[in-house]
Formats: sequence, structure tokens, C-alpha cells
Amino acid sequence: MPDLAFTISMLIKSSSTPTTEHLSAATYTLRYLRHTANLAIQYHASDSEATMPAGYTDSDFAGDPDDRKSTSGYVFMLAGGAITWRARKQPLVAFSTVEAEYIGASDAAKEAIWVRSLYARILYGKATEPQQIFVDNQGAIQLARNPKFHERTKHISVCFHFIRDACERNAIKTIYLPTSDMLADIMTRTSLATLTGSTLTGLGL
Repeated sequence: MPDLAFTISMLIKSSSTPTTEHLSAATYTLRYLRHTANLAIQYHASDSEATMPAGYTDSDFAGDPDDRKSTSGYVFMLAGGAITWRARKQPLVAFSTVEAEYIGASDAAKEAIWVRSLYARILYGKATEPQQIFVDNQGAIQLARNPKFHERTKHISVCFHFIRDACERNAIKTIYLPTSDMLADIMTRTSLATLTGSTLTGLGL
């Protein structure tokens, strides 16, 4: 479930050397599962999002206190419910919030290409419209849209420039969305203790 993606990724990271703190977190997670057993993702054919999947991506910056790596995540919605999601720690240390968001958006872009292709094959046979991805960082959006060389990003691995190529091919379209409305925020730093009804409803739960 998308509401557990971040929590589980954090618990797995310490599974080889767990502490009492990790045990407490795992116990709290089990209690959360017990009290939300009646929740499930719901889809509504009449929902305004039903015509095309929409992607949301977010990243924290240097959120891991051990190695200062950032965590990024994405969630794709269709018909009012989540259809695919992921939360993971980035493989390198980002130098800025923009870079962390850009790397996270690149991961989401790869999933977006697959979602767009599958959805188009099911309904139309060929994708005609770019897949929308909502990002809450204007700097990351500009980096994705601008194919020119940037001095500040020359150290970023070539593999993370996938999103720039996808934007140039019109396969995806990055759109700004304020952090307050970002559904993917739950994938990067929201603890189970701070989950609200609006967050769960936003994910279709």
C-alpha cells in the first residue's frame, strides 16, 4: 500500500542490525495495519482523473542521517486511486534540493513511460498525449525542460537525464504542484503517526 511504502523502506534498511527503536517502529506499523484493515484503494469511473493517469513525484533532501542521501518517491493515480507507487533512497548524495527533486523526477519519468505505453495500448493502441508528472520544485522542472548544459549539474550521472530526453520527445510533461497538494510527499518523509484522513483519501484509500 502507498501509505506504507516509506515506512517499510526505512525498516528494511535496518533489518540486518535492528535496535529497540526499530522494534518499536515495527510494532507501531503492525498496530497501524490492524486499525486500517478495512481500508482499500477505491477507483471511480466518473472521477475527473479517469481519462488519463497522473503522476506525482517528490523527494526530501539529505533525509538519511547516516549517509545524508535523499529519499524520493512517486505515485501514479487513475480514477481516483493509486495504481503504481515507489519509495526508495537515492543511490548518490544530492548537492541541493533541486538535484534531489530532479533525480526523483527522473525515476518517476521511467515509470511514466511504462504507464503511458500500457494505458495507450489498452485503450487506443498508441500514446498520443504526454504523460503528466506533477513536481513541487520549479528548479527541477526547469532542468528537465531545458536541454542546455548547466554548470551546476555537470556532476549528475547521465542516467538521471532521462527525464530531460523524455520531455524533449514530448513523452512526458512536468507540471508544478505546490507541496501542500503533493500526494507523493507521503513517499519521502511522512510517518504513520502524521497520516491524516485527507492524505489517505487523496490516495484513494
